[in-house]
Formats: sequence, structure tokens, C-alpha cells
Amino acid sequence: MKSAVYRKYGPPSVVSLEEVETPKPSAGEVLVKVHSSSVTTGDARMRRADFGPALIAIPARLFLGVFGPRKRVLGTGFAGVIQAVGDGVEGFTVGDRVFGSVGMEMGAHAEYAVFMEGASVVRIPHGVGFEDAASAVFGGITGIFFLREQGKLDELVSQGGARVMIVGASGGVGSMAVQYAKHLGAHVTGVCSTRNVELVESLGADSVIDYTRTDFLEGDERYDLIFDTVGKCPFGRARRILTQHGRVLEAELSTGSIGRVLWSKVFGRQKMIGGVAFDRLDYVETIAELLGSGAFVPVIDRVLGFEQIQEAHERVDQGGKVGSVMLRMVSGE
Repeated sequence: MKSAVYRKYGPPSVVSLEEVETPKPSAGEVLVKVHSSSVTTGDARMRRADFGPALIAIPARLFLGVFGPRKRVLGTGFAGVIQAVGDGVEGFTVGDRVFGSVGMEMGAHAEYAVFMEGASVVRIPHGVGFEDAASAVFGGITGIFFLREQGKLDELVSQGGARVMIVGASGGVGSMAVQYAKHLGAHVTGVCSTRNVELVESLGADSVIDYTRTDFLEGDERYDLIFDTVGKCPFGRARRILTQHGRVLEAELSTGSIGRVLWSKVFGRQKMIGGVAFDRLDYVETIAELLGSGAFVPVIDRVLGFEQIQEAHERVDQGGKVGSVMLRMVSGE
């Protein structure tokens, strides 16, 4: 099978397609033929060994490989069809259309991948295509983790409503976050560039701020949550537009923001909260439910053939993508 392999950290050129042995499922494992997979900012950071501030980067480098990657095939979110199941597998059968995440095991940038039964993988809802399903995984998991787990948005809404700002609302994470916040019942303000205003409005945002024309950290509105998906929302300035107990949810931690997270835990009622969004089965189940009901409409920047893997990484590195960058492993689908 073909697999996108990288043997050293670096630019997109370090990734290339190689022929490797097709895996076989062991007991409790499932083999899936991957039809589509996303190339995310997480994949790009792994490829560059850009693990963030030292507090995170040092243990990450030790775990993932000091001099080169231990796991040489990237990719977490995928969609495909089950080809074989190992002994003891009861929840899946050959022919099932599935999607989800292989998490830190990675390996979804390949024609075939193996996952353990019980991993964050579920059946694709009827009427949802492979690319749409795979594209929702990374942004959906991240949005649910920050808005539901870290921001307690469902609780805020149940207590009488909540106002949420999504910074980077047209990206792979932001576009899912806008829709998830609306699904929970929040009043949502999206922040994006001029060319993406109509898109963010179409995703359900109640209002949209064009950051190229307006300073989104000024104004009279107050927000219970600000979800910064792109690392553009300094806590010191954000505090003036937060409610008394408002929170900034920071998906792109820097050395300075870690300090502010720790400081705000002790001092003040307003908080800055960071974290790492690991995949969970219940997150993917929620994504499947929302895809099936039409509450999640995936946003795709572009779909590239598997042989264009370097171009996919280049597009992510450029920044400013609209939604997800997708790989198509199976032609005609």
C-alpha cells in the first residue's frame, strides 16, 4: 500500500509516498481502507517538530522522537470502509463505512489503517460522504473539547444564555466551533477576514467581525467565552470585552499564554484556559449525530489527491485556509 512517510522533521518536502506493507488486524483490531483523510495544523506542527513552548515541547519531543519521528506516518482524522476485523471484534463488520480518529497512534495518511475496537471511530451517518465525515473530525473534536469541556458552554446556556466569540471562525476548527456553539444555543460572534464574512454568516453566526476593518477586541459587546483558535487574542486586551466571570479559551498556547493561564487560575475572576484536545469516542459520536442531522456542515478548503500530499502540507503551512484540507485516497469518491 501507499503511505505518506516522513523520516525527519522539516518542511513539506520531507513527506513522500512510499510503498509499505499493508497491515493486518490483530485480535481486537480493525483494518480500514482509507477513502479520505485530513491534513491539519496538528499534522503540520508534528512534521515541523513545532511542539509549542518548552513546558510542552520537551516532553513532546521525548515522546514523539528527539532526532526524528518515531511514528513516521501522520494523520489522525479519516473516513473509509472496513476491510477486515481481528478476532474478538464485535462492534464492526466488513463493509461498514466508518470515520473518526486514530489519535496519537496516527497513521491515517495511508491507503489502509488499523485501529483498536473501542477507539474514537463510529459509523458514518446515512447520506454523509467520506470527505465530509473526515473533514469534521479535527475541528469537531477541538471545538467540543474547548467549548463543552473547558468553557462549560452548555451550562452557561442553561443558566440563561451565553455570548461567544470565535476568533478564526472560518478555519478548520473555527468553522466547526461556530456551528457547535449555535447548536448549544449560544449567541455567536465570528471573527474572520473580509472574504469569509458570508461563509461565517452561513454557518449560523449571529454577527461577524471583519478583523481587517475592525479591532475585534474593541467595542461595547461583552462575551462569556472567547474561543481563540489561532492565537490572536492577548488576554490582557481580551479582558475588557469579557463578562465578569468570562473566559478566554486558547487553542494555540505560547510561552506567554501558559503564564497567563497559570496567573488567571489564582488571580481574578476572568480566566484564560488552555489545554490539548485529545480524541474521545463520545466526541466523535456527537459529531456523527450532528453530521447526520445537518447541524454540522463541513467546510472544505480543497480536496487533493494522495499524490499531492506535499501540496496539502504546503497549503496548511501558508495559513488562512478556509475549513479543512482533505486528501482523497480513492478516486471518483
